[in-house]
Amino acid sequence: HRGLPPYPPTGTPVIYIAHTILHNELAAYAASSWERPLRRLGKEIDRFIAKRVDGIIALCADAEDVLAPHARGPIEIIPPGLDPLRPPDTQQIDAACARHGLVPESYALYCGNLDGYQDLHLLAEAAHRLSSKAPSNLRSIVVATHDASRIPQVIAGLDRLQCVEVKDYSEIRALIAGAQSVVLSRRRRGGFPIKLLSYMEAQKPIVAYERVAPGFEHMHNAWLLGPEAEGSEFAEALCTLALREDLRTSLGRGSRQLLRDVHPWARLAQKTRNFAETIAADYSTRRELKPIQ
Repeated sequence: HRGLPPYPPTGTPVIYIAHTILHNELAAYAASSWERPLRRLGKEIDRFIAKRVDGIIALCADAEDVLAPHARGPIEIIPPGLDPLRPPDTQQIDAACARHGLVPESYALYCGNLDGYQDLHLLAEAAHRLSSKAPSNLRSIVVATHDASRIPQVIAGLDRLQCVEVKDYSEIRALIAGAQSVVLSRRRRGGFPIKLLSYMEAQKPIVAYERVAPGFEHMHNAWLLGPEAEGSEFAEALCTLALREDLRTSLGRGSRQLLRDVHPWARLAQKTRNFAETIAADYSTRRELKPIQ
């Protein structure tokens, strides 16, 4: 265990769930001039935690790759889960869209927070491109969030991009169900964006960056962009999807099947329990050992 004590001073085994990799994300919360020092700080925090916990649950392979070289205990990839609920009905979808002046099946949707690591400037670039070339059945990109008062300047006041504030999760589900396609604009790797589960549940075609959408395959269950893709590539993907109902259908079905195959809670909960029991048993064994003087 890399020279560390055989058990933590808390007297309790600790499992760290690596929701994100701070080396990649921390710099998004400050001005660009702070990017390099904050990336270094995030890297040190990632290492510090990995060296001191008894086990790590990583949500994706990227997190495992970063943390495993520093981990004092086992690490296992266990993605988050979602058991699908009954989809919103037509009346619920129409009501949610009407509240925000939207027409069902005429918009691409992003839902979630407005923090810097979401790279929403890429959606602004895509919206700018759509203003001159969008098919008639794709009217806008919609950013749905719980706090529209924090709209970043980069996405404020743009044609073809609309930011709406939602009341609750049921309204989010209705807007997702009413969308033509759904987008994930973040580029930073190391976690599993939870919104993907809701996108998959709704059986919608997803546009995202490869490796940021773990488990997906390009043109099988999502439209995946290369790591250097910009807003113009987002716009191209959304335009093509708008023109090809067959592709929207096949990608949506593929994403829903991925949800069924990889993300059922019963299986993931059992896997988590098994991992925790392994960590607890190893911890008990180590407590019986005397530290080497």
